[in-house]
Amino acid sequence: MCKDPREKPTIEGVIVSAEKVELHLKFGEHTLETSGTPDAIMREMLLFFSKVFPKLELLSKLTLSVDLEKLLESCIGILALTPEGVVLRADTGALKDQENILVQLVRAKLSFTTGSRERDTMMSDEIASSIDGKSGPVAGRLSELVSKGLVERVGKGEYRITTLGIECFMDRIVPTLKQQVSGDSP
Repeated sequence: MCKDPREKPTIEGVIVSAEKVELHLKFGEHTLETSGTPDAIMREMLLFFSKVFPKLELLSKLTLSVDLEKLLESCIGILALTPEGVVLRADTGALKDQENILVQLVRAKLSFTTGSRERDTMMSDEIASSIDGKSGPVAGRLSELVSKGLVERVGKGEYRITTLGIECFMDRIVPTLKQQVSGDSP
């Protein structure tokens, strides 16, 4: 069936809580009514649009996103939620500076997501003190991470982990830290 290119989808969303969203989406005769976590809603929307617009399926295969639930699950034993915020439980001494920086930026992101931090960014001097490093070398590592697309510079001396950075953390750093926490040798 041909769609009128001027037809626009109607979307109604209700945020029930920080963990649950209700969505009502209609495009032509196609409708979607669902509720769940923001990540689950995004997956449902992509699936809906890929059915309505088959070419979108190809785009959705190219889309990189991080499932918050999967990220939290991967951090079990490495990070812990406390009333003071997200704390590191693993020894990161064997990690390279770039990897330690990513760990700290993931910690900031999760602290922000869980409401124990006002922003998901960190200042370079804050990162340096978190990893017991000096500001100069840390600034150099941050610049390298920005050029790799793993970190974004938000403002002067202020950085945030990117989706690609979170994926790198989950794929490369988490397994190393999990081995360290479980006491297994690499």
